[in-house]
Amino acid sequence: MPDDRLDDELRAYADHVQNVGRLPMAAEIRQTARRRTQRRSAAAAFGVVIVGALGVGLGLGRSTPTPITPPPGHSASTPAPSVPSNAVPSSPAPPSSSSDPSAAAGPPSPPATTTATSPAGPPEQTSTSKPAASGTVASDLSQLRRLGIDLDVSVLIDVADDGADYFMEVGSGGGVDFTGTGKSDATRMLLKAAQVTEKTEETNNRVVIAPPAYDGSCVADSAPGDLRLAACDDAAENQVWRVVPGGDSGQFELQGAHTVVSVEGDHLVAGSQGRIGLQTIRFDK
Repeated sequence: MPDDRLDDELRAYADHVQNVGRLPMAAEIRQTARRRTQRRSAAAAFGVVIVGALGVGLGLGRSTPTPITPPPGHSASTPAPSVPSNAVPSSPAPPSSSSDPSAAAGPPSPPATTTATSPAGPPEQTSTSKPAASGTVASDLSQLRRLGIDLDVSVLIDVADDGADYFMEVGSGGGVDFTGTGKSDATRMLLKAAQVTEKTEETNNRVVIAPPAYDGSCVADSAPGDLRLAACDDAAENQVWRVVPGGDSGQFELQGAHTVVSVEGDHLVAGSQGRIGLQTIRFDK
């Protein structure tokens, strides 16, 4: 009895081994390959459909953005300012201490510069003299300067070699004579270049005599032996004086339109009866 059961089990095991160890046929292999290919194709097609559906959904979602409701007080057409995610708010500056007034007022201003002013001088007098005529030039006085005759400064016009001090002086009524015996506004004179039409030998050494204290006035040769003040006028021939040097001593003669200055004592005389040699003395000496 045990031998029969053993035989049955061995026979069943042999059949099992035969069935398991049998190699599949070529037809079975091809059929299995076709089924695997069909399953892969179906899976790929399904994947394509899924991807396409996702793309359509994303496109529809982007084409219809959700409207943004503007805050009160802002126009609906003005977009709200966007804040970048990486923006870092700047830290506020520390408040300045109220106990330091200089910090709140800023840097101190430089001190104001005080300029010393000189005391005001006497009011300037308005000149009544006429301007120089157009087309005229100043007379050449270079020879007179070389001889030591003082020009363009305040001087006394003195009678030379008379042994006395008699100076040209403006008298009452504007008359001019040699009655001055000291320094005063009436005896302070100034010789300056006269205006001439051109610089030639004939127009050299021409001057006008202007007392500085009588602004705008010049000594005019009104008539023979009659000298008086008049408003300065460059075109007035009787205000132009020719200075004739007397050698190299610094002495000179004054020749006007009508008068050759000649002095006897303290007054003008006609002709050559008096002294004609004159000299300048600096008023500040």
